[in-house]
Amino acid sequence: MKVSKQTVAAVMVLAASAVFAESNVNQALLGINNDVQNTVQSGVGGWMKFAIGWIPVILFFAMALGTLFYNMKKSESSQENDYLKIGGYTFLFAFIGGVLGYAVDSLIGATLLGNASCGTEVFTNYWKESVGIIQQGTARYNCT
Repeated sequence: MKVSKQTVAAVMVLAASAVFAESNVNQALLGINNDVQNTVQSGVGGWMKFAIGWIPVILFFAMALGTLFYNMKKSESSQENDYLKIGGYTFLFAFIGGVLGYAVDSLIGATLLGNASCGTEVFTNYWKESVGIIQQGTARYNCT
């Protein structure tokens, strides 16, 4: 309970500072957004592209392995060996993990790049470059 009170207090302080801040706060935030966009556009944001590119893959495998281990442990304790059910659950939660990862990329695009499709575009171009469909460093982003 103490952590939630501290969190609420921090949010209230941030909200109050935003309300009573100078009028150029919006310009500063727009400047940060433009800097992030320019970093991605110019290709120097390698760490950002790497993170955005691997988030859906990591969540895909995390959900799949977590579900697999949970169901295997559960089947060992109950002595049910319904491997089709285990495989089905693993596939289902792997798919959900991939979709959640893609949604996180959209959220990153919406918050940092100003457009939800920008995060998914960075993800798509990262893997196209990794697989060799397009040449390294030639991706052009339509983020505005």
